[in-house]
Amino acid sequence: TRSACASSSTTPSSSAADSSTRHTPAAGGELSRPEQFETPKRRTVVGGRWQSSTMRILVWNMGHWQCPTELRAAAWKQIESVHPDFALLQECSVPAKYQTRAVFGVIGGRRRWGSAVVSWNHDLQPITHVAGRASKVEDDLMQTYPGSVAVASATVGSELVTLVSVYGVIENGYADTTVNKQLSDLAPLFDNPRHEKALLLGGDLNITTQWSGRERRYSLWEQATFDRIRAFGLRDC
Repeated sequence: TRSACASSSTTPSSSAADSSTRHTPAAGGELSRPEQFETPKRRTVVGGRWQSSTMRILVWNMGHWQCPTELRAAAWKQIESVHPDFALLQECSVPAKYQTRAVFGVIGGRRRWGSAVVSWNHDLQPITHVAGRASKVEDDLMQTYPGSVAVASATVGSELVTLVSVYGVIENGYADTTVNKQLSDLAPLFDNPRHEKALLLGGDLNITTQWSGRERRYSLWEQATFDRIRAFGLRDC
């Protein structure tokens, strides 16, 4: 699996040629390792004074469908132990005890799980429809595989932060086609003055630039998708 994190932070941050990192999925009796990121320091106004702050972001494909019940419970305890400001989760099913702290959906069919944004430190507001600069009409952000994308906002200090959790559904062998459709759905959000200033997108996109040999051509296709993410003003965390 691959995980990626990108931010629209106005503070300069490091950038890598490949926005994806590999980690081992859950298998047998072991948990996979969640990816953790700290956003670049941002200067915000709190109580009339400038303060510098960072946020701890956890991005994790929880592999719900391949984990026994006891491992699912252990995974949620592990997330709590990390104390992230926000968790962007994929292939997850949110337990009842956490549902008041989460914005999530279920893809449906044989996929009885989906994507989620979770926070124990901030109140989340779900976002499903947004108008970009090009139109006064709000567009549905969840047109492609509803439940594969979760979008929420929260106020951190005096700043509105928008969070997007994305799972690149593999359909008929391709995830890149799905991710591009999801990006098109999200375009009004990326072009909305209220949300574009502090927006963080993370997830398991199921795409990579690490293809080799006869499949190397897919690296070019999927690099173009990463380039498209950067074109929206997002940068590698």
